[in-house]
Amino acid sequence: MAEEKVYVDPETGTPIPMKDGKPCRVCVDFKTWARLGKGKKEDNKTKDGTQQTESKPKKILTKDQDEWRRENCPADVKTLGRHTWTLLHTMAAYYPEKPDTQQQQSMKTFFESFSEHYPCWFCKVSYEQKKKEKK
Repeated sequence: MAEEKVYVDPETGTPIPMKDGKPCRVCVDFKTWARLGKGKKEDNKTKDGTQQTESKPKKILTKDQDEWRRENCPADVKTLGRHTWTLLHTMAAYYPEKPDTQQQQSMKTFFESFSEHYPCWFCKVSYEQKKKEKK
């Protein structure tokens, strides 16, 4: 099972989602991702010169996930909206040009049920109205 942790970049204070010791390329900006990669390469050798099999990025501190959630959740409406648009645009960017039937059905189901779980009631109602107008 994959080990998932949230680290905090000591230079920026930004939370960095990590899975099996690797930062997510989508979640982490390129500059941070590249810096983390350099830290891993520098750590690959032990003092006696042998190659290490597992290395961790340099200058990354662990932060208790419960504490991080208390400080950052729930998001305010501006943060929620901004991140929702980021999610939707990223999903569109990664959606295949020629999706198969299962991919089409999965995306249709997502958008049909999206508003049911959206935490902002104002946005939820607006989204539902827009959906009805499109039908």
